[in-house]
Amino acid sequence: MDFAVYLKDLALYNYAGWSWKYDPCAGIEATISKETGQNSESGRDQGHVMSGLGWLALAAQTSRNQGHDLFSFADNLLSEGC
Repeated sequence: MDFAVYLKDLALYNYAGWSWKYDPCAGIEATISKETGQNSESGRDQGHVMSGLGWLALAAQTSRNQGHDLFSFADNLLSEGC
């Protein structure tokens, strides 16, 4: 998403936003359990958990800077995962 903003590439930005929300492998709902808030990387080392949450948060903040709110997506799921 940051790269899309840097390039001023709206199609890439929209794709990144869609991926953040709905990608079945790396999207937020695939990464953080709605029931428990547990990160899908929790079975690995904590570096993977922290990195995954960090990239999700960076994209959400970049989106907020562009006037879109990903932090509140799916009932504030990102906050549950942190």
